[in-house]
Amino acid sequence: MMPMTCLCSARLIPSTSHCLVSCQKKLLEMDKQGKSAAEIWAAAGDYNCLLYGMHDGDLSRGIASFGLGISSIHSIDPVSVVVDRLNSGVIA
Repeated sequence: MMPMTCLCSARLIPSTSHCLVSCQKKLLEMDKQGKSAAEIWAAAGDYNCLLYGMHDGDLSRGIASFGLGISSIHSIDPVSVVVDRLNSGVIA
């Protein structure tokens, strides 16, 4: 497993769920202490957490944000059905 920088301690450690739980607790504590959103965001790893989670799909190193868009998904169709649906609107 490739080492990563622990967002809470700024040191290289193997990616572990213990680190993520520790980071979550630290961020929650910062919120309770009244730290600013900018301070909490910086401590959470700035945009790197979104890059790792949403772009790379590595939720062990980052986060993925699922908002209102996820609620509009009611079924997951096979690719062939999606392609056929897209092609049905194409005039040859």
